[in-house]
Amino acid sequence: MADRTRGVVWVPQPVNKFDYHPASVFGELVIIVNRKPHPTIKNSDAPSMVSMVRKKLENFTDSDVVLPIGDPALIAMVTGEVILITGGLLNILKWDNKNHKYYEVTVDLRN
Repeated sequence: MADRTRGVVWVPQPVNKFDYHPASVFGELVIIVNRKPHPTIKNSDAPSMVSMVRKKLENFTDSDVVLPIGDPALIAMVTGEVILITGGLLNILKWDNKNHKYYEVTVDLRN
């Protein structure tokens, strides 16, 4: 598993056309769903996907970040579960096209 002396970068679903490895400066990259080709999640898949996301994120900490890449439904499941785990705190990475690097954005819904 990940080196817990620094945060983990949780990647919902890798996409081949993006280079998300620059995000590794924020922590070890951990893939949540590594299915190829990248399927679209259907309503019938949602309950099992939520269960799988919960299992994968059971070691999530406040110092971890989410790199929102992959199927939008899966990204929503991951960020929703993170908000439940942290009680309303979400750290995500956002790509800056001008500077060609990721920035951490903190969303605090606890207030």
